Amino acid sequence: MPSRLCSSATTDGEVDLLVFASPYAFRGYWRFDAYVNIPADLPGTFGLSMVKMYPQNRAGVVKLRSINPREVPAIKFKYVEENWRNDLEAVSDAVLRGRRGLQHCLSTVWTHSSD
Repeated sequence: MPSRLCSSATTDGEVDLLVFASPYAFRGYWRFDAYVNIPADLPGTFGLSMVKMYPQNRAGVVKLRSINPREVPAIKFKYVEENWRNDLEAVSDAVLRGRRGLQHCLSTVWTHSSD
């Protein structure tokens, strides 16, 4: 279950981030029939993935290459074309919160494991 966060850069005070924490590294989405040779995660791996909802940057483009629904569209994200500072601040805020949370969890584990 993702955590819903309101970043320091939200423009309307609404939740603008979904953050997923997991004991493995998220390495992207793959087609169900794709053979992907991904190495196993090292012990102690921790993943923090996030989705920035309602981005301020609207410069990205998705273009269909043909009428074939199986053909991958041309996607140009253009993350830093316009109004990107708020989006970057929001994602940076989520990373900082995630790192603080992980530090807290690790300090709790190490403190209690010595008992």
